[in-house]
Amino acid sequence: MENALNPVRSYQYIMWKRWQDHDEFHEQQFSRIFELCTSCLGMVVEGPWEPVYRAH
Repeated sequence: MENALNPVRSYQYIMWKRWQDHDEFHEQQFSRIFELCTSCLGMVVEGPWEPVYRAH
């Protein structure tokens, strides 16, 4: 199943240095993320997961 999914996972498991970077990513990439998520929505078992913030 994982091989059939769109590359949403690469966006979901990114380590963000600042929460502002995460918010900016959502603003800039909303259309692409929405397109990827809706194209494989029928295959989603659990999730979606939000990115993890890394403390410095």
